[in-house]
Amino acid sequence: MNVAIKYRGCLDDLNRMDEFINEVAAIADELGCASTLIQPNLDKTRSPFPRGIKIYLGSSCSPLLFLFNKTGVLIPEVEDTEHFVTVRIYDQIYSMHTLVVRLLRYLQKTYMSNLTVKDPTGYWRHEDFEKLKRNYLKRARTLSAVHRVLANRANTELLTASEGLALEHAAAQLTRRLQQVLQRRIEQSKL
Repeated sequence: MNVAIKYRGCLDDLNRMDEFINEVAAIADELGCASTLIQPNLDKTRSPFPRGIKIYLGSSCSPLLFLFNKTGVLIPEVEDTEHFVTVRIYDQIYSMHTLVVRLLRYLQKTYMSNLTVKDPTGYWRHEDFEKLKRNYLKRARTLSAVHRVLANRANTELLTASEGLALEHAAAQLTRRLQQVLQRRIEQSKL
């Protein structure tokens, strides 16, 4: 089971696209996460768009994608009818959820004031960690009930409790590091 956080928006200032991409790459680097710059091969027949960056926060989360068209609008790799980009949180790792929301919130405050986020847990709206945790635990109980039904029918692959705790711990550490990185960047921007 996974939770899909969807987001869309555009840069407040198109001239800051390179700054946005470079900052996201630097944040990923400071977190020890891989990132991939997305830039088409520039020749006389191709546009320099779409371009952006994809960051890989870990195995409990799909890559975060920031891909822009020539007007600075975020575009998904795979079109959906609402033009939202989607990141999925796997394995019920709620700390990874907070990391994604904190990063999106920082980018909204710094580069994309019109960023719209659809978060089925409501965490984007309330930022109440205990509510988020309860939401995930409720989903886990539902998943557990489904697993019990399926256990007699198929060989299903689920995380053990210790594997889930290890992933949660790693995501929590990454979230704490992100908070430190973002706080430092906010303080530097005030200088």
